[in-house]
Amino acid sequence: MNLLEDRVLVRQTSIALVMMATICCMLVYRFTTQSAIDRERVHARTTLETIHQLQQSYFDEYGTYLSSDRGNTSDILRWDDIPGAFEYIVLDHGDTYVALAEADLDGDGDLEIWRVDPRHPDPVLVQSD
Repeated sequence: MNLLEDRVLVRQTSIALVMMATICCMLVYRFTTQSAIDRERVHARTTLETIHQLQQSYFDEYGTYLSSDRGNTSDILRWDDIPGAFEYIVLDHGDTYVALAEADLDGDGDLEIWRVDPRHPDPVLVQSD
């Protein structure tokens, strides 16, 4: 091989490497970014997990659960002041509770509903939007 052939080979290899790096970056970006709806779902799930942890801590200390009734919890938690598309409802049934996150994400009138309770600490999709 002479010098000219070496330069051509180096140039072709460099172009191939740049193209591969560009394709990899585009794939990483495509598969790591989330839509606004996906971000709202992640926020709702994280909020429900936090509500579950708070409920368990409150139950361990006081032997009862908190509800979303503003008269009972306005000085402790404000369930309806949480930002985002989802609205949160916490129903207290004495020895158990149910926390729901509801939102109409696509504006069609159907709600997406997520739920946690003492038996299901990880958020469960009850109804898809």
